[in-house]
Amino acid sequence: EELESRLFETTNKEPALDKIRSIITSDYQVDTSGRFIVVSLKSKAYAATDVEAVKNRLEQAYLFYLRHYNLQPSDKLFTVYLVPNNAELQRLAGLIHGIRLPSNSLGYSCLNDLSLIGIAKPNSVGTLYHELFHLTKRREVGDVPPWLDEGVACMYSVYNLKENEIVGAKNTWRVSHFKLLSQLRQNKVTFPSLQQLISMSWSEFEGGSNKNMCRASVHYAMSNMFLLYLQEIAKVKDMIAAYKERLQTRKDTLGVGHDN
Repeated sequence: EELESRLFETTNKEPALDKIRSIITSDYQVDTSGRFIVVSLKSKAYAATDVEAVKNRLEQAYLFYLRHYNLQPSDKLFTVYLVPNNAELQRLAGLIHGIRLPSNSLGYSCLNDLSLIGIAKPNSVGTLYHELFHLTKRREVGDVPPWLDEGVACMYSVYNLKENEIVGAKNTWRVSHFKLLSQLRQNKVTFPSLQQLISMSWSEFEGGSNKNMCRASVHYAMSNMFLLYLQEIAKVKDMIAAYKERLQTRKDTLGVGHDN
């Protein structure tokens, strides 16, 4: 209920700004234009031009997602929290959502209040693109398997811009990370088949009951590389469309965690 109280229509900005200001501390500043409310630290090098550049890049990405995947725009505002480093990410996650993140986190998103938080700079917004895809896709497409959800989002974390198109780049850090992990087979890092990967539940994808981070890293990297292949043969849109048009035969997992 608290998170849902932070949702406001795009035409209702003043109450939205008042709500966000009641959550954060005086260390932060709030700015808005279009569909995004942007929160950033006053004491860091987020000049007005930096914030404007981030908003413009997010608007570009959002319109691309809508156009590319044939989705309808949301009538709600998104709240974006910009942070300069992991320490501030941890601090803000505790403040706004009461959670503690893994130490290697770069960002996350929350559908219940349409918020995304990430380490970002004006020319480095891949984490925000990643999280924005999750939020944009979820409204119409709903649940999708983890390999597809995270594979597409990871694809847009490292990207190239071609006119008005955002294209996943092949020089992603996950490829290098995957090569490193492949050298650790002797340490019981296992590599699933493609069939096993696409059949995984969220729990399995995230490393199993013991949250094995090496195993989860393999799954993320494999999903990223598989989606880059599907992008190359122009099949990503078809995959998203197939899930969008499927029959809804089971309860959505929103609010109860990942459970596919």
